[in-house]
Amino acid sequence: ATATATATAESRSEPSSGKKRSLPEDVEDGQDDQKKAMDHYNRLQRNREDRGKGNLAKMRALNNWVKVVLLDDNINKSLSPMAEAASVLELACGKGGDFFKIQKACPPSVQDLDYVGVDIAHKSLEEFVRRVEEPRNRRNDGTTPRTSVRLACV
Repeated sequence: ATATATATAESRSEPSSGKKRSLPEDVEDGQDDQKKAMDHYNRLQRNREDRGKGNLAKMRALNNWVKVVLLDDNINKSLSPMAEAASVLELACGKGGDFFKIQKACPPSVQDLDYVGVDIAHKSLEEFVRRVEEPRNRRNDGTTPRTSVRLACV
């Protein structure tokens, strides 16, 4: 698995006059909100043990079960029964918690999975890469498709 960070900035100019104009206030506010969100997720330091504690543990478990059911149902509906390959784009992929759910939801006929994950927090993507590369998550039991993982921080 590889991780790449990309950033784009765009300056806009008035097409008719050729004069540069500043970004509207609501766009500037949005950029500020984006930075706040990125900073927040880059600061989070939760581990697997922490997730099982506290008042939200049961809600997280229910949320994960719902995601498993929805992913399984929708991936199987969107692929033909004999599909040998699948492509997935996941926005706000975070630390990769749903990546393994997506892998497991692929029908046995799928031999190759092309996964692209996009997130705002580079620290989350670093954790994603660490999880994918963990030996315990690398199964070669014939039930998991060969997977190409590409990540982008935007």
